[in-house]
Amino acid sequence: MTRSLKRRLAHVAARRFAQRSAPVFLDRAVVSFSFDDFPKSAATTGARILEDRGLRGTFYATASNMGRVVNGVRQYDAEDLARLSERGHEIGCHSATHPWLARETEDRILTEFEANRDHLALLGHTKPLRTHAYPYGDVSPRVKRHAGRWFAASRGIWPGLNEGHIDLALLRCVSLEPHILVRRSARDWIDLAVRRKAWLIFLTHDVTEDHSRYGTDPGALAGVVDHAIAAGAAVLPVAEALDLALARPREPQAETRLEGLADGRGLAAGGLAAGGLAAGGLGTGGLGRALCRPLAR
Repeated sequence: MTRSLKRRLAHVAARRFAQRSAPVFLDRAVVSFSFDDFPKSAATTGARILEDRGLRGTFYATASNMGRVVNGVRQYDAEDLARLSERGHEIGCHSATHPWLARETEDRILTEFEANRDHLALLGHTKPLRTHAYPYGDVSPRVKRHAGRWFAASRGIWPGLNEGHIDLALLRCVSLEPHILVRRSARDWIDLAVRRKAWLIFLTHDVTEDHSRYGTDPGALAGVVDHAIAAGAAVLPVAEALDLALARPREPQAETRLEGLADGRGLAAGGLAAGGLAAGGLGTGGLGRALCRPLAR
């Protein structure tokens, strides 16, 4: 069996097994913008597009990328990390060295999570890394189980909305890569999320006019953000959106009243007179056809 076929089978299994199912409770659509790796342009241009609109995003950091140029794309530096954190953006985990996790041993998977956390802590980012994105979207049931011990939720790369019952170990997302949006535009995805009151996570990398295959144009990103706002969606980092999506709505407190006591017997001093309720039980007269119902508001 070839490595490619093994990976495909692992991905199919990952979508079916080792699920951490949870119900979603939303009364409006939520949109999150996430940036993987993350490039310098995401930390500057991407963050500025969100901040200019009073919004924040999620930046999935790979420790070994810091200060480097990877595949021709300049990556974030320590100053970017500090600035994003200070301004309220979420910093998430994207592993220490960006490996194909499904190929790695259990010890290596845990080391990837630990080393990424520790490296970011040395740079001054000591906040918990609550959410995680699988490098390359590479995942298996085994990797999902390990990630579930570390993170509140993990995001994959499979397209779709997060609605109904979601898999916290494999959140769905939509890439802003232009060739992927040919079938359904980002605006159409937002409109669909609004109609369904669902959670939509967007994924991208660099944000420049001459972006890589995995990035997006600043004007295009700004247009998508503006459409999400105009459509009435809440725009939140992934961790905040997760908290909102899982927050069970509070049950309204029903006011009740007791009506129609049998045989005309009324309430007196907290009990029933002459053969009614006494000492917490029913007297010889009984309660009859008492009716308890919510008060009309």
